[in-house]
This record gives sequence, C-alpha cells and structure tokens, in this order.
Amino acid sequence: MFAFFLSRQRAQNKRALEAERERLTAAVGEVEKARGYNLAYVNEARYLAEVRVPAFLEVHARHTPGVAVPGLAQPTFEGSALAGAYQQVLDGIGKSFEVMRHDVGGSARVVVEHLLDEPLVRMTRLSSGILAEIEQHQDPAVIESLMRLDALASTARHAVQRGLILAGAWPGVQRDTSPIGDIIEGARGRVETHTSIKHLYSNTAADVWVHGRIVEPLVVALTELLDNAAKHSARPVDVKVQDAATGYAIVVDDAGIGMNNRQRDRANALMSGESTVDITDLGEGQVGFHIVGALCSRYGFRAEIAGPSAFGGTRVVMLISRDDISTETAAAPPAPGAEPSAARLANPPMQREVTAAVPAPRPRPSPGPVSESERTVSGLPVRQRGPKPPPSTAGPDAAKHVEFDADEAAAGLANFSRAFTDTDEEERK
Repeated sequence: MFAFFLSRQRAQNKRALEAERERLTAAVGEVEKARGYNLAYVNEARYLAEVRVPAFLEVHARHTPGVAVPGLAQPTFEGSALAGAYQQVLDGIGKSFEVMRHDVGGSARVVVEHLLDEPLVRMTRLSSGILAEIEQHQDPAVIESLMRLDALASTARHAVQRGLILAGAWPGVQRDTSPIGDIIEGARGRVETHTSIKHLYSNTAADVWVHGRIVEPLVVALTELLDNAAKHSARPVDVKVQDAATGYAIVVDDAGIGMNNRQRDRANALMSGESTVDITDLGEGQVGFHIVGALCSRYGFRAEIAGPSAFGGTRVVMLISRDDISTETAAAPPAPGAEPSAARLANPPMQREVTAAVPAPRPRPSPGPVSESERTVSGLPVRQRGPKPPPSTAGPDAAKHVEFDADEAAAGLANFSRAFTDTDEEERK
C-alpha cells in the first residue's frame, strides 16, 4: 500500500515538474522575445537618430539635392504606434525649422533693408553729382570719363537694389511710362559687359510703351537675365521684342553651355515667384533667379527659360501683359530750363549697333567731316556748332552705326539726374 502511494506521488511530482519546466521554458521564450523586441526598438531609435534625422535635416534645412529621407529600418514596425510616434518627431522638427526660418528670415530682411537703404541714397547722390559735373564741363574727354564713372555708379546701384529686393523691399525708383526699347537699353546699360549685348531694334517695339509702375522692376529683372547671359555666352547676346498673344515678349538668346532639364525646371521654379524668397538660404549661383522671381511675383510680369537658343545656348523670355502696356505716346522734348520727365532709364552705351528692320535714326547735328586733330584721344568729336544736315535717306533695312554725341548725352543725363533725384526724394518723404 505504501509502495503504491509512493509511486503515485512520484508520478504527480514528475508531471508537476514537467509542467513547471514547460512554464519556465515558455517564460524564457517570452523573455528572449521581449529582449528581441527591446533590441529592435533600440536599433530603430538609433537608426532614427543617426540616419533618418540627419537625412531629414539635409533635405529640409540644407536643401541638399539627391538626398532622400529613409523610412523605418525594420519593416515589421510599419503601421505600428512606434512608426507613428517617430513620424511625429520628424514632423515636429520640420515645423520647428519652418518657424525658425521664418523668424530668422524676417529679422534678416529687416536688417538688410535698413543696412542698404542708406547706401542706395548715397549712390543716388553720387550719380546726381556726376551728372551735375557733366553739365559743368564742355571738354568731350572729361564728359566721356564722367559718363564712364556714372556707368560704374549705376552698376553699383543695381547691386544695392538686388539686396533690397531680396529683403522684400521695392527697387527704390518710380519711373514714368516708358518705351520698351528704353527698358532694354536701361538694363543693357547696367551690365558691366554691355558691349557683348546686341539690341535688335524692330518696328514691333517702336510704339510700345509700358506703364511706369513696372518699368523699374522690368529693368532690374532684365538686367539680371542679361548679365547672366553675357557672362556665359561665347558670342554677343541678342535681345529683341516680339509681339505675343497676351502681350509683348522680350527674348534673350545667348550662346552659353545651355541647361539640362533639371536645371531648367529649377530655374523656372525660382523665377515663377510661387515660393517666398528665403534670404538665409538662396543657393549658390541662383541669386539672380530669386530676384527675377520676386519681381515677377510682386509686379505681375513673367520670365521663363523657354529652351535652347538658335546658337546652342539658352533662350529666356520675359512676357509683359497687355494690361501693362500703355497707349501713351512720346511727348515733345521739354523747353530749355523746364523740368523734364525721366526719359531714359540708365546711361546707354557709348555706341550701339542698329540692325535690320530699323527705322532710320534721327539725324544728329554735325558740322561735317571731322579731322583727326579735331577728335579727342578716345575718338569723340570736339564740341562744335553747325547747321543741321539734310534728313538721312537711308532706308529702314540699312545697318547704322550711331556715334556718341557729347552734347546730347550731357543734356539727356542732366534730365535723368533731375527726374531721378526728384522721384527718390518724393518717395522717401
């Protein structure tokens, strides 16, 4: 009896021991499983800190091209609470950067605007002083030197305007209604290498006048496009006006290295003006596109890279809406001593070529042939008075070479100085 009881007890103990062993084995399995999950969580957190967040910063803070933000390191976490929490972390970082960029950008714009406002006024006074000196002198050599100095001052003034526009300010000058040809010449005159830019005059642009509200913005934007084209073109840059269905187009053709599709799409996106200019992150080599885009957004004209030019480079088109075209025609020249309007936008080059399909240029006073002894070392004629010659009989298709006239230049620049100074002073009151 006792042996039976002992055998039964042993069997029960054995079953209990096996059950306990199974429970312990299961518990160890759960521990190992939990340890695996814990290790996976740790690895995923490390992956977030070491890989995903840095990539996120490269894309959203530094705008590094070709960088993508990776997903979870372990697909098993897809759709889990952990995945949602980590995405909230990245979204929070992105929102923080946007707020910080907005605050820093706003502060930077205010600082830049205040820093450049005074230099803009001083550059205006410098140009006025140079033009006043031109009125005081009659020596063509002195006038030519002063005009070259004024061209440098105009280029420097444009550089100041660039900063103001990027800071969200207006260009600083209000113009009168002006012919589209003057807009092209004004932009051309502000480019340091203006001799490499050829304005193809045509009858299309002869009677096209643009409202003064957008004249200066157009000049600044076109200056950026012409300067960029001239720097990269292997031949002279062609500029012309074409009649378009919705307005008039200023077409710029260069012979540079061109752009691939990605570069062209990026440039057009910047010039569309759809995104706010971030003055703290302009990108290398893209400042001009940012300036053009900012002006397009504020004043309603358009600019885009249309594709390759006929010379293998790039064609850029700036479209002016018909709503910005004025029916105003050229006014009669002011009487001596009267206050004239701003007839010119910038000093034109010393010489310019007039190509085919051009109306005959207005005759200029000339006393007749000028001998070498009657010219300055720079080739300018000595100021003389003489009878007006008969009107030119050259046809519209004849190519003309218009020489620099010191008398007319001095008068024109003086008019520009008065109108330019008066306008600036009125705007700053």
